[in-house]
Amino acid sequence: MYENVTRPLLCSAAWRSVRPDRSYFRVQEEQSGYASLTPGDRSLLKPITEFGAKPYTEDEKRSLAEIIKAFNEKHGTQFTEADFIRYEQITQEMVNNEEMKEMLRNNPPDVVFNAFAETFFRAVIRAFQRDHEMRNIILTDPQARNQAIRHFFNRAVRLVREESTH
Repeated sequence: MYENVTRPLLCSAAWRSVRPDRSYFRVQEEQSGYASLTPGDRSLLKPITEFGAKPYTEDEKRSLAEIIKAFNEKHGTQFTEADFIRYEQITQEMVNNEEMKEMLRNNPPDVVFNAFAETFFRAVIRAFQRDHEMRNIILTDPQARNQAIRHFFNRAVRLVREESTH
């Protein structure tokens, strides 16, 4: 998208005459050592393994696997854990809501379940509506579709190339 706009600028004689001296942008290592979250700690930092969520317990993993299996058997689908990411995002939004957090913290599960279920269901419907809107845009707007594809293509290239250097 920007390439068509910037290419003429970068190739023009006017740009060449005002091009900065690249020596000002040279990267030099000035210091090396350890980085830590606490002073004096020399242990390696642990990589991030989950985005926005705590890892599932074994019981939660088993429960989700049972749900996926039941969906697939009953509806002839082939859902995986990845298909349920949106629901984890909804759960995270709910536990970040102070009112819901207080309800979950201060009430027995059987008392708060119905309020949670109703709120969760409304959030799922909103997510489906956003998905529907996104689908319509991607299917009908070639410029938006190409912009999204380009973004994810560039990300895929970066991820694969970074992977090959590690």
